Amino acid sequence: YGQRILVVEDEEDVKEMVADVLRENGYTVFTASNAREALEIFEVEEGAIDLVFTDVILPDIHGPELVKRLMLRNPQLRVLFCSGYMQEHSEGREVQEKGLPFIQKPFSVLGMLQAVRNALESPPPSLE
Repeated sequence: YGQRILVVEDEEDVKEMVADVLRENGYTVFTASNAREALEIFEVEEGAIDLVFTDVILPDIHGPELVKRLMLRNPQLRVLFCSGYMQEHSEGREVQEKGLPFIQKPFSVLGMLQAVRNALESPPPSLE
């Protein structure tokens, strides 16, 4: 309880909805609109984040590459990817092929909370 989650999502309304639900469920939440902001928050928090919940496709650095960078700082980081359309881009296929924790948009509140719990309980992902 009180686990720290970084939500990285460029769609403002989705980001706010996810953050609100997570806060209501006892998580400490940080939000970023792109990878650059996420990296800055991670630095300020000295890597003390339990889970990064990120869109696969971001405006600057895509989700899988962002997670690789964050895991250099915190190898115990858990991850949950989300996307509305997975097969249309190589990053989405990479997430699926590696069996990384993933939730399809649009998702329900209950589905999201379950996916977050599952991701927090699984071992750190292998992105190599």
